[in-house]
Amino acid sequence: MTNKVTHNLLLLFIVIGGASTSFSQQVVCQHYVVQDIPFCKVTLKVSEDGKLASTAEIDHQGQVFTSQIQELSLESDQRFHLYLDADKPGKEIEMIVRNAQNEKGEYKAVLINHEAPFAKEMHGICIEEN
Repeated sequence: MTNKVTHNLLLLFIVIGGASTSFSQQVVCQHYVVQDIPFCKVTLKVSEDGKLASTAEIDHQGQVFTSQIQELSLESDQRFHLYLDADKPGKEIEMIVRNAQNEKGEYKAVLINHEAPFAKEMHGICIEEN
């Protein structure tokens, strides 16, 4: 009986330990309607091995929302490619963060709303925060 309890506790510890990924970095992206007119801020949590958390935080005009994400296949010039609102079929917003940094350490990014009749893209910049 003791060995079985010990074995079950060990399995539980392994499962819990394996499920707890440490997200030590954030990538914060500010998107704009047009230059200097903010639209929203998207915060992605990134683990040490480059994996994204399953949710992102979106700050839109002072209201903060949590959004489910789904990572998508990357092209060679992309650091991240994902859907925001992945749990809302047909309402997903595509987000692309490019690999290259400018002289300020910023990455170019874009939000793409495939359902919008106009202004489908909101461009922005991202920075890394620890």
